[in-house]
Amino acid sequence: MNRWTIPDNISGKTIGEMVKLYHGGFGWVIHPVERPAKGGKKPLTKGWKKLEPSFLTEELTKEYFHCDPPFNTGCVIRPP
Repeated sequence: MNRWTIPDNISGKTIGEMVKLYHGGFGWVIHPVERPAKGGKKPLTKGWKKLEPSFLTEELTKEYFHCDPPFNTGCVIRPP
């Protein structure tokens, strides 16, 4: 079983910094969902349930999570 450590200063992190942790540090499959002002839960990527970690490139990370305002993050949950 994998163990992850959530930083103590998590509330001071930007969404972009957290995406880097979730995707790069934990290996989670992260994808963009609507911005908070639009409800923040609708996935923006068709077929999001079948995405692999390689989906999220540096380019897409900048486009969706290092903008103002950033999109919310979705995570594809799968059994181990």
